[in-house]
Amino acid sequence: MEKFVKSGLVFDFDEESDTLYISDPTLNIEPEGEMTDEGVIVRCNPKTHEICGITILDFMKRTKKGHGIPTHLSAHWQAVA
Repeated sequence: MEKFVKSGLVFDFDEESDTLYISDPTLNIEPEGEMTDEGVIVRCNPKTHEICGITILDFMKRTKKGHGIPTHLSAHWQAVA
């Protein structure tokens, strides 16, 4: 599994399952996940409902070239009412 940190977020890529996990390591909670129709799992804090992680299934299939993990990704977690 490849792992790197960018902008305070942890990006873990599991090549075998073609899955990218993005999380905020400062949040010490057990999140709940919900799958979107696009094959993305959004993980939220069950108490505050704030997004604390994202799991992208079939990640490399979704990239145009399918080579490597883009390092220009950035994110800002924001609560939505």
